Amino acid sequence: MGKMNRAKVLIIEDERIVALDLKNKLVKLGYEVINLLSSGEKALEYLETEIPDLILMDIMLNGELDGILTASIIKEKFHVPFIFISALSDEGTIHRAKFTEPYGYIVKPFSERELKTTIQIALHKSEIEKKLVESELKYRALFYSATDAVITHDEDGIITSVNLSAVKLFGYKEEDLVKMEIKKLLPDIFINHLKKGVDRFVNKGVSIIGNAIELKGKKSNGDIFPIELSYSQWELNKKFQYTLIIRDVSKRKQQEKQLKDSKLLLEQMVDERTEELKALIEQSTFPICVYDKDGSIVDINNAFRNVWRIIYPEVSIENYILKKDKVFSYYNLYGDIKKIFKKGGKYSSKPIYFDVEENGKFNEGIVFRFHFYSVKNKHNKIFRIVCILENVTTEFKAEEIKSELELKQKHAILFLERIEEERKRISRELHDEIGAILYTAKCNLDIFEQQNNKKIREISNTKYLIDKAGVELKGIIHQLHPVAIDNYGLKAAIKKLSDEIRSCGIQVNFDSDFLAKRYDKNIELNIYRIVQEAFTNIKKHSRASEVTISFYENENLFVIIKDNGIGFNEFENYSDETLSSEKVNEKGMIVCAEKKETFGLINMQERAKNINGSLSIESEPGKGTVIILEVPVEYGESGNE
Repeated sequence: MGKMNRAKVLIIEDERIVALDLKNKLVKLGYEVINLLSSGEKALEYLETEIPDLILMDIMLNGELDGILTASIIKEKFHVPFIFISALSDEGTIHRAKFTEPYGYIVKPFSERELKTTIQIALHKSEIEKKLVESELKYRALFYSATDAVITHDEDGIITSVNLSAVKLFGYKEEDLVKMEIKKLLPDIFINHLKKGVDRFVNKGVSIIGNAIELKGKKSNGDIFPIELSYSQWELNKKFQYTLIIRDVSKRKQQEKQLKDSKLLLEQMVDERTEELKALIEQSTFPICVYDKDGSIVDINNAFRNVWRIIYPEVSIENYILKKDKVFSYYNLYGDIKKIFKKGGKYSSKPIYFDVEENGKFNEGIVFRFHFYSVKNKHNKIFRIVCILENVTTEFKAEEIKSELELKQKHAILFLERIEEERKRISRELHDEIGAILYTAKCNLDIFEQQNNKKIREISNTKYLIDKAGVELKGIIHQLHPVAIDNYGLKAAIKKLSDEIRSCGIQVNFDSDFLAKRYDKNIELNIYRIVQEAFTNIKKHSRASEVTISFYENENLFVIIKDNGIGFNEFENYSDETLSSEKVNEKGMIVCAEKKETFGLINMQERAKNINGSLSIESEPGKGTVIILEVPVEYGESGNE
């Protein structure tokens, strides 16, 4: 069953029997009767709580309100469609009822079919009117809330309606705008355009609807301002009406002018910056060349011209193409350069050597590095490639010198290692061969002494000489290679050095708390040799009475050797010089020593480098000397004290 058959119906009838009969018929027809009321007053009260889809109401009702008065109130207040039911059909009653605009009129008695038809027509009419009202409300909402001015006028150019934006735009009151001629708001050119459009439509049936056009509008105070206007036409009662949509474009015009001025200013600035850039490029000491996307030269500066006659003396700039460059082809660089033209970015070549013979100021070989950079336009497309030549001859030579020095340093380290190996070998041979011979000779003398007592004195002297030779041999062996390091570690070897320097009358303070661990063998051996060399210099030159040697760790291992000797003036390259003799003032006091080159301090520095360490020496005349060695720690096997 459709929507209309499910409509809710309210019956207002003061005769109970008639009301019940009417209800039965409605129910039979499929409608829902929501209530039976006997007076207008009760009906108005009921409508405050529930609204039906349709009201069937008798014209003649008991009470102060008859059906016609009740219908007038219902129409104004509740907007519910209603049908009059009456036994009266006189013209006066019907004329009076017409003013309430009922949706139908049924005269008693009526048939069921007549009732059904009247109700269906009434509900259909009500549905259509609701849609029209909704459509009108939507139109009015859009019309009045539009941000653009909306004006409608007739064929004579008389304004029929305006929205709030039109009122604000032109500065008139709404009541003043309505009935006003459109030509007061818009120039005559628009009126002429409109009339021509109307004539075309009337005579040829061609629509005047088109794109927005720009005109001038006129405000109530006489100000003329730019507007953008679009319009359409529609027909009402065989007369054309026009709807205009008007937008104030003053700000847009102002922005367009500002944009145009900014564009001109920007173009001027670009031209100026381009000239400045050209001047900077031309004055740059770096050789610069600019290519287009095809690899042809766009511009080069003077510095590049000077280089051109070195690299490309036989090729003219006008005939040059990057992809045929002989240098890049020879070194297979064009493939990498080509990527810059396609993908952008930058690329730097390896150093390239050019052998130049007596060519102007470039009378020696030159090393260049080529740097390529892509330049993109505002559309993010590559349109230029800039090449900058960097003269890296000095750096290249410096790198060669550095490599030579590093090679020499490696050779020096290898030389020291070979010396240590040779010392160790000689020490082992002296110990194993000569030592064994001396020991055997002494044993034979002991046997001979016991068997022959006649030459005891000569034998004793010989034994003494052999013992002395053995002591000297042990000293030589220790100097060649400290066996104590191999067996007991750095601490034991340093203690032995300390004992030796004490025998020369110099007090030694040895702080060895941090030497409980074993370090890498190479580190221990080189530290030992540095301390040994320092002790040798102290014995020979310092005139010190006391020496302090201490070790401590703080990420790295530090070895500090301090004496209270005569000291000396510090000089920049101490590693190549040391002390050989002293100077004495008029009072006989030693104030400093002469400087003399020695292998000893060079050896100390080289040994420090050999273990990635650093050696520094601090001294002043009369205040002694401090030697500080810093070495990265590398542990080996643990050893005994």
